Formats: sequence, C-alpha cells, structure tokens
Amino acid sequence: MKYISPAHFMFENMTSWLVPHITECSVTNISDSVCGCCGQSSTNWPNANKGVKGHKDSYGTVYDLCTMCMTLFYSNADLMGVERAPRVPNKFGMWASVGALIEKGKTTLFMPQKIKDKLPDNFPLDVQVLTGGNKLKYVLQSDVTFPCLFIDDLGKKKAELMASLEVSYHSEIFYICKAEETTSFNLAAIKEAIAKFSELDSKEQAKFKKLIKESSSGAISPMQLSEAVVESEALTALTRIIGPNPEQRNIFLKGVS
Repeated sequence: MKYISPAHFMFENMTSWLVPHITECSVTNISDSVCGCCGQSSTNWPNANKGVKGHKDSYGTVYDLCTMCMTLFYSNADLMGVERAPRVPNKFGMWASVGALIEKGKTTLFMPQKIKDKLPDNFPLDVQVLTGGNKLKYVLQSDVTFPCLFIDDLGKKKAELMASLEVSYHSEIFYICKAEETTSFNLAAIKEAIAKFSELDSKEQAKFKKLIKESSSGAISPMQLSEAVVESEALTALTRIIGPNPEQRNIFLKGVS
C-alpha cells in the first residue's frame, strides 16, 4: 500500500473541516519556512506555502504553523464547544484523555462524559464515551478499515504527538500512538484469540485469564505457563496465537475483560 503521511492523514480525516471556521488567526502565503510544530517544510504542507505566520506559543517562542498544525492550536467555540469561561474553546491539541480512531472519511473520538457534555449539537465527528483501556477495547470489537490511525491520547504535547503518529496499513501491525511513545501489536492475532477464547467454558476462561495475567506480570515464567496449558490443546493454541510479548498479552486481557 502506498505510503501515507500520518500527519496529513489525521488532518484530512479529523481536523481539516475546522480550518475555514478559525477566526483567531489568518492563513497567509508563506514560503521557505518550516512548521514549528510538525517540522515539515512549507512546500510539503497540506496547503503548500500557506499557513499561520508568527504564531506565539505560551513560552513566548514565535514560529510559523502549517494549516494542519493550526487546527491543534486554534479552534472555534461554536463548533468545538467551550472548554472554560470566557468562551475558551476546546482544542484538538489540548484534549488530554481524548483518543481517536481515524479511518478514511471517518473519525471516532473517545472521551469522558464531562468532555462530551461540553460539545455542541453540531459537532461533526462521531463520539463514544469511553476512557482508559475501553478505547482500545472498542478497536478490538470493531471492523476497522485500513489504512487507519489510532491515537490513544491527543494530550497537550502537540509537537510530540505529531512526531509519534504512525498509520496502520494492515491488522498484523497496529499502532497505538501518543506523545510519550508509539507501540504496536498484532490486531489480527488478538481478535483471533478473543474469538477462540469465547468458545471456552467459563472454568477454562477463568484459568486462562489468570495464567496470562501472571505471565504478563512475571509472576510465572514462560516455562511455567507452557506447563500449565500443555494438557489442553485449546489453551496451548491460544497461548501460541497471543504470543510471548507481555504488552500483547495485556491487550488480550483488555479485550476479554
């Protein structure tokens, strides 16, 4: 599949609709510049050589912004809702605890109820009231289309978030993006494991969950896990499908919790 710029993919499918409604700043012609947030040359901006000239951040640093990153810094209270008085709008770049599943032509946001309550009725994106591990559980239970981009937390570190973005092109390598770090897991394998897990009786399910928890935390060794499941063909197969990675095992547990 053809390479897609993760930042451009996010912009096209999640935030570009906001650009014509931002009134706090103006988009002007800018050449021979670099965006102070994503670091892209002005010739590679979504709107080539067009952006915000001389944005000043909270530290007093002045730099140019492409229209893509402009949607993280600027907003519109009528369309994004009021974060706090007096009419300080919600911003995509200031949404700690809000996650996103971005697919081509569709974005689903995950957020606490208290944030959703501040959104206007005309907010154009799909919203699910989900937090923590339930955001990823939604992905595990959905028919995700590829390419896609999953952001666990939009957070407040805009430049770090932009640098962390990775597009997932298929289910064997699915990226979990956030400013602090980006990790990946085998979505296809976890979905297969969850389906097979659902076929077990309740006693076997409880036993297997306990074993996976203990192996993920290091309470039992890989050898002890193998010995514990060796007499069950189903549990042995499940262990093999999930694999040895502790993070992948934790994701499986989220899916069956």
